[in-house]
Amino acid sequence: MAKEKIQDAIYTRRYIYNFHYHLIWVTKYRHQTFSTKELVDEMKDILRMVTKDNEIVIEKMEVMPDYVHVLISFPPSKAPTSAIKALKGRSAFIFSRNSTITILGWSFMVAKLLYEYAWQYE
Repeated sequence: MAKEKIQDAIYTRRYIYNFHYHLIWVTKYRHQTFSTKELVDEMKDILRMVTKDNEIVIEKMEVMPDYVHVLISFPPSKAPTSAIKALKGRSAFIFSRNSTITILGWSFMVAKLLYEYAWQYE
């Protein structure tokens, strides 16, 4: 008697799995970083590139002005923390290098200016 196949499961030589991770992350200080269609498309392209390099499959993806939703799946041999680190870290690095804007918000700039201003009057 043949075993029944599990619906929507992914079959490999070593694993049979069907699990998904729903990731949501926000921009620093909830700035409206992805405010134009070009920036949204750029972030989606970067996420697709990062997932292709790391054996991660994007099931669904939505980039909003101040946050990103991604539903991903990957083999059980990959730790969830390493998948999340690859997605968030690599995408932020590439986006900040290639984009005309930075992911760091005004808060960094203001803090630095206030720090320099305070040193002038001591």
